[in-house]
Amino acid sequence: MIVTGRGWGHGAGMVQWGAYGKARRGLPADEILASYYGGLHPKPYPEPGLIHVQVGSGLTSLGIVPSGPGARLNDEELEPAASW
Repeated sequence: MIVTGRGWGHGAGMVQWGAYGKARRGLPADEILASYYGGLHPKPYPEPGLIHVQVGSGLTSLGIVPSGPGARLNDEELEPAASW
């Protein structure tokens, strides 16, 4: 698979040059993000486990297997793999 692109982004969300300018003026990252996303401030969150992504085409279904216990998708815990 070859992915190519160009242009000015998707037109919604953070403007890279604007964020760069805010950072140059000394704004911290959480204030920069808040200025683009309705005043929301990031909260600390533990890093997720290892994520493996494979790209396929022509699929009619997709299976998701968690890499370890506690893995969640759309805020629901995934069933453990048979090898745990």
